[in-house]
Amino acid sequence: MGRVFVAPLGFHEDFVLRSLVKFKAMGGDTLYVVTCGPVVSAVKRAIDGLVAMTSRQGLPQPVLVELDCNNFYSSVGRLRELLRKHLEDDVVFCVGGGLRVLTLVVLLALVSLKKPFTLHYEPEGGVNEFTVEPEFFLNLFEELDEAERRVLSVVVLNPGVSVGEIARTLGIKEKTVRNIVTKLKKRGLVVKRGRREGVEPTVIAKALFS
Repeated sequence: MGRVFVAPLGFHEDFVLRSLVKFKAMGGDTLYVVTCGPVVSAVKRAIDGLVAMTSRQGLPQPVLVELDCNNFYSSVGRLRELLRKHLEDDVVFCVGGGLRVLTLVVLLALVSLKKPFTLHYEPEGGVNEFTVEPEFFLNLFEELDEAERRVLSVVVLNPGVSVGEIARTLGIKEKTVRNIVTKLKKRGLVVKRGRREGVEPTVIAKALFS
C-alpha cells in the first residue's frame, strides 16, 4: 500500500510543495496534478516549476492529468477511473489552488468511490490551513448500526460519561458498551479521557452526529 497525492493545479505550485513537505512525501509516492486542458502557458510554467522543485527535493514527480473542464461529468468519470486503481493506497487530496471546478471534480470522484481519504487545505493566504482526516469520510460512507448510534447519542449528549453510566442509561451490559466504544474509537468518533476514562465525542462526532 502506497500514498497518492492529488492536487488541482492553477497558476501557482507553491501550495502543492507545502502539502508534500507537510505530509513527508517521498519519491516512491504518486502525485497527480489535475488541470483543465488545453494547458495554458501560466499553468505550464507552474508544472515546470513543480517538476524542478520535486526533483531537487526528492519528492514524487508530478503526473499531469488534463481534463476537459467544459464536460463536468466526463471529467469526474475519467478521474474516478484513474483513482480506482488506488483503492488500496492512502489518498491525500491537496486543496488550495486551481480552478474551483477542479476541486469539485476531484472531490466528487473520490466521494463516488466511497474510499476514505485525507483532505488537506493549504491556502495561499488569509485562512489557516486545516486537515480533514479519513475518519470523517469513513463515517459518511459507512453507517453506524443501531447499538452504535444509541451509545454515541448518549456520549454526544453527555460528554465525559462513563461506560457504566452509558450501560445504565441504555439498559445493556457494560461489556457490550465497552465493545461498542472500542469500535467507535476506531472510527474516530470517541476518545477516553481522565482517570475515570470518561467517554467524550470527537470533533468528527460533533460535526456529524450532534
